[in-house]
Amino acid sequence: MTRGIIPDRQKELERRMKISESKKGENHLRFGKHRSEETRRKISEAKKGENHPMFGKHPSEETRRKMGEAMKGKCSQMSERPLSAETRRKMNVARTRIPVSEEIQRERQEVAKLHKQQRFQRKLAEVLFGKEIVGKYPLMEYKVYSRTRGEPIREN
Repeated sequence: MTRGIIPDRQKELERRMKISESKKGENHLRFGKHRSEETRRKISEAKKGENHPMFGKHPSEETRRKMGEAMKGKCSQMSERPLSAETRRKMNVARTRIPVSEEIQRERQEVAKLHKQQRFQRKLAEVLFGKEIVGKYPLMEYKVYSRTRGEPIREN
């Protein structure tokens, strides 16, 4: 048999699966072993500050977009269920401690509706055209309001 050529791919995959299964659970090298507090502290100290592999590095805009896409729908189970107006008002007051005018509340509700529409449009477009194409184009414009002053701080 020539080196580098796999005569029967199925047999090779079975062989690898057997090896994988043989090293799981109680047969694993580290099964039942735990690191001491001192070892854990040393590892922690060794990875702090400038020694951390991500020290001084910042994710690019594309990476941030990908991370956001991966987390959509996973952060909050409440996003699936609509909240009543009273609940939203209570959450707003608890978060800001400053009462917000009804006009601003209405505008925020409109922004929330736009965001919901945008998510739907994006999902539909991803199904129709693929994620690579859809990620390049913004779908809607919206305003972001200050929590304390109630005035626009950013427009998309």
